[in-house]
Amino acid sequence: MPIDRNSVAASDLNTTVKLGPDPFEAWLKLARPYFASMPVLRALDTDRDFTLSPWEIAGASAAVRKLDINHEGKVTAEECGLHIDPNSVPPAMLAQLRQRFMSFHPVLAALDANHDGEISAWEIDHAAAALKKLDRNHDGYLTADELVPFEMAVHAGLR
Repeated sequence: MPIDRNSVAASDLNTTVKLGPDPFEAWLKLARPYFASMPVLRALDTDRDFTLSPWEIAGASAAVRKLDINHEGKVTAEECGLHIDPNSVPPAMLAQLRQRFMSFHPVLAALDANHDGEISAWEIDHAAAALKKLDRNHDGYLTADELVPFEMAVHAGLR
Protein backbone atom coordinates (compact mmCIF):
# COMPACT_ATOMS: atom_id res chain seq x y z
CA MET A 1 0.00 0.00 0.00
CA PRO A 2 1.56 3.33 -0.99
CA ILE A 3 2.08 6.02 1.64
CA ASP A 4 0.99 9.57 0.86
CA ARG A 5 3.36 11.91 2.70
CA ASN A 6 1.57 15.04 1.43
CA SER A 7 -0.77 14.93 4.40
CA VAL A 8 2.13 15.30 6.86
CA ALA A 9 3.25 18.91 7.19
CA ALA A 10 6.91 19.54 7.75
CA SER A 11 7.65 21.43 10.99
CA ASP A 12 10.50 22.18 13.30
CA LEU A 13 10.91 20.07 16.38
CA ASN A 14 9.48 21.80 19.42
CA THR A 15 10.02 19.28 22.21
CA THR A 16 12.82 19.57 24.71
CA VAL A 17 13.85 16.64 26.85
CA LYS A 18 15.68 17.48 30.05
CA LEU A 19 17.24 14.80 32.19
CA GLY A 20 17.55 15.18 35.92
CA PRO A 21 20.69 14.43 37.83
CA ASP A 22 21.99 10.90 37.51
CA PRO A 23 20.84 9.07 40.68
CA PHE A 24 23.89 6.81 40.50
CA GLU A 25 26.18 9.85 40.68
CA ALA A 26 24.25 11.18 43.68
CA TRP A 27 24.73 7.86 45.49
CA LEU A 28 28.43 7.83 44.60
CA LYS A 29 28.82 11.30 46.06
CA LEU A 30 27.45 9.98 49.35
CA ALA A 31 29.18 6.58 49.17
CA ARG A 32 32.74 7.82 48.64
CA PRO A 33 33.21 9.47 52.06
CA TYR A 34 31.07 6.86 53.79
CA PHE A 35 33.11 3.93 52.47
CA ALA A 36 36.33 5.80 53.29
CA SER A 37 35.22 6.29 56.90
CA MET A 38 34.18 2.66 57.49
CA PRO A 39 37.01 0.14 57.96
CA VAL A 40 34.65 -2.77 57.34
CA LEU A 41 33.58 -1.38 53.95
CA ARG A 42 37.18 -0.67 52.99
CA ALA A 43 38.01 -4.28 53.88
CA LEU A 44 35.04 -5.74 52.00
CA ASP A 45 35.13 -3.56 48.87
CA THR A 46 38.42 -4.87 47.51
CA ASP A 47 38.04 -3.32 44.05
CA ARG A 48 37.00 0.09 45.46
CA ASP A 49 33.90 0.45 43.25
CA PHE A 50 31.51 1.23 46.14
CA THR A 51 29.62 -1.99 45.44
CA LEU A 52 30.03 -5.38 47.07
CA SER A 53 30.03 -8.00 44.34
CA PRO A 54 29.02 -11.63 44.91
CA TRP A 55 32.75 -12.47 45.06
CA GLU A 56 33.45 -9.81 47.67
CA ILE A 57 30.46 -11.01 49.69
CA ALA A 58 31.71 -14.60 49.45
CA GLY A 59 35.07 -13.44 50.87
CA ALA A 60 33.47 -11.43 53.67
CA SER A 61 34.61 -13.69 56.52
CA ALA A 62 38.28 -13.35 55.58
CA ALA A 63 37.92 -9.59 55.05
CA VAL A 64 36.19 -9.01 58.41
CA ARG A 65 38.68 -11.26 60.20
CA LYS A 66 41.47 -8.89 59.08
CA LEU A 67 39.86 -6.12 61.16
CA ASP A 68 40.60 -8.07 64.36
CA ILE A 69 43.70 -6.02 65.13
CA ASN A 70 44.36 -7.52 68.56
CA HIS A 71 43.70 -11.11 67.36
CA GLU A 72 41.16 -11.94 70.04
CA GLY A 73 38.82 -13.70 67.61
CA LYS A 74 36.19 -10.97 67.45
CA VAL A 75 35.85 -7.51 65.94
CA THR A 76 34.90 -4.68 68.27
CA ALA A 77 33.00 -1.51 67.46
CA GLU A 78 36.30 0.38 67.79
CA GLU A 79 37.91 -1.91 65.21
CA CYS A 80 34.90 -1.16 62.98
CA GLY A 81 35.41 2.60 63.22
CA LEU A 82 33.92 3.83 66.50
CA HIS A 83 36.15 6.61 67.78
CA ILE A 84 35.72 6.99 71.52
CA ASP A 85 38.02 7.06 74.52
CA PRO A 86 36.79 4.17 76.69
CA ASN A 87 37.97 6.04 79.78
CA SER A 88 35.79 9.05 78.99
CA VAL A 89 32.41 7.35 79.62
CA PRO A 90 31.04 4.93 82.23
CA PRO A 91 31.25 1.24 81.20
CA ALA A 92 27.47 0.83 80.89
CA MET A 93 27.26 3.83 78.59
CA LEU A 94 30.23 2.57 76.57
CA ALA A 95 28.43 -0.71 75.89
CA GLN A 96 25.35 1.23 74.82
CA LEU A 97 27.40 3.48 72.51
CA ARG A 98 29.00 0.42 70.90
CA GLN A 99 25.60 -1.16 70.28
CA ARG A 100 24.18 2.05 68.81
CA PHE A 101 27.19 2.47 66.53
CA MET A 102 26.87 -1.08 65.23
CA SER A 103 23.10 -0.83 64.74
CA PHE A 104 23.29 2.53 62.90
CA HIS A 105 25.40 1.14 60.05
CA PRO A 106 23.55 -1.47 57.95
CA VAL A 107 26.64 -3.59 57.25
CA LEU A 108 27.63 -3.68 60.92
CA ALA A 109 24.05 -4.33 62.04
CA ALA A 110 23.88 -7.29 59.66
CA LEU A 111 27.24 -8.68 60.78
CA ASP A 112 26.47 -8.19 64.51
CA ALA A 113 23.57 -10.65 64.43
CA ASN A 114 22.98 -10.69 68.19
CA HIS A 115 23.35 -6.88 68.44
CA ASP A 116 25.80 -6.97 71.34
CA GLY A 117 28.12 -4.33 69.91
CA GLU A 118 30.80 -6.62 68.48
CA ILE A 119 31.20 -9.20 65.72
CA SER A 120 31.94 -12.56 67.33
CA ALA A 121 33.93 -15.40 65.77
CA TRP A 122 30.67 -17.16 64.89
CA GLU A 123 29.31 -13.98 63.28
CA ILE A 124 32.56 -13.56 61.32
CA ASP A 125 32.24 -17.13 60.04
CA HIS A 126 28.68 -16.36 58.85
CA ALA A 127 29.43 -12.90 57.42
CA ALA A 128 28.52 -13.74 53.80
CA ALA A 129 25.06 -15.03 54.75
CA ALA A 130 24.48 -11.97 56.94
CA LEU A 131 25.45 -9.56 54.15
CA LYS A 132 23.20 -11.28 51.61
CA LYS A 133 20.23 -10.25 53.77
CA LEU A 134 20.97 -6.60 52.86
CA ASP A 135 20.41 -7.31 49.15
CA ARG A 136 16.92 -5.80 48.84
CA ASN A 137 16.62 -6.27 45.06
CA HIS A 138 18.13 -9.80 45.13
CA ASP A 139 20.62 -9.11 42.33
CA GLY A 140 23.61 -10.56 44.21
CA TYR A 141 25.31 -7.17 44.60
CA LEU A 142 25.24 -4.72 47.50
CA THR A 143 25.15 -1.18 46.18
CA ALA A 144 25.39 2.13 48.02
CA ASP A 145 21.62 2.42 48.39
CA GLU A 146 21.67 -0.90 50.28
CA LEU A 147 24.74 -0.07 52.40
CA VAL A 148 24.48 3.59 53.39
CA PRO A 149 22.45 4.27 56.56
CA PHE A 150 18.88 5.34 55.85
CA GLU A 151 19.28 8.54 57.89
CA MET A 152 22.29 9.62 55.81
CA ALA A 153 20.40 8.99 52.57
CA VAL A 154 17.44 11.03 53.83
CA HIS A 155 19.71 13.89 54.83
CA ALA A 156 21.30 13.82 51.36
CA GLY A 157 17.85 13.88 49.73
CA LEU A 158 18.18 10.39 48.26
CA ARG A 159 15.22 8.89 50.14
